[in-house]
Amino acid sequence: MSTPFGAGGRRPERRAKEGIAARPGALPAAETAIPGARRMDRATIARAALALMDRDGLEALSMRRVAAELRIDPMSLYRYVPNRDGMVSDIVGLLFAEIDASERPGESWDETLMRMHRSEREMALHHPHAYALLVLAPRDEEPALGFAGRLKGILLRGGLPEERFLDVWLVDASFTNGFLLLETATLTRASRAEPASGKATSAASPARAPEAELAGALAETASGAAFVRGLELIYRGFKETIAAPRA
Repeated sequence: MSTPFGAGGRRPERRAKEGIAARPGALPAAETAIPGARRMDRATIARAALALMDRDGLEALSMRRVAAELRIDPMSLYRYVPNRDGMVSDIVGLLFAEIDASERPGESWDETLMRMHRSEREMALHHPHAYALLVLAPRDEEPALGFAGRLKGILLRGGLPEERFLDVWLVDASFTNGFLLLETATLTRASRAEPASGKATSAASPARAPEAELAGALAETASGAAFVRGLELIYRGFKETIAAPRA
């Protein structure tokens, strides 16, 4: 469960509410700094920041660059978000909102997780530069904490024993985080790569038959089918363990 159980540490400031919440002292949403600029609020800022990352990469994320996207003075952003960390938290809230972690009657806990992670993968491939922010979001702060709490309730109602929740969390998060981080990193590297112009590339040494076969098999482990297969193996193991009588 990469998103609900992200791998990040604590930040100095605590989030008061999940997602994009107004902070004390924030100006009304209609206030703008430059004539002709769009109406401003935290959600607008987060959407602009996410679009900036989608286009120019994670390294483009800064208060100054986001302000330029919004056509406002950089200092005016601080009326809505306290700092870059606050803006990142709002972006993570947007990413959570794209994951289908809804509750469906009659769905078992493993079916819920499989559906959620398929949705999460779609989100990650749509926002490959931003996905790492979600993985590294502090797990004990909003918006990750609220997401995890709601998901826990859904899984327990879907038949997952409460004493097994943290075990499933640990294994599921480790697999999903690692797989999707690798997959999105591959996408972002490919987007930055530029073809060599006017220079001949040296041919790679031909692989021997066993190595070529292994290379092809390993390449398949980075596919969507491999992602689903890995989750199936994890859930099958947990279901067998849960069903086994205790010694």
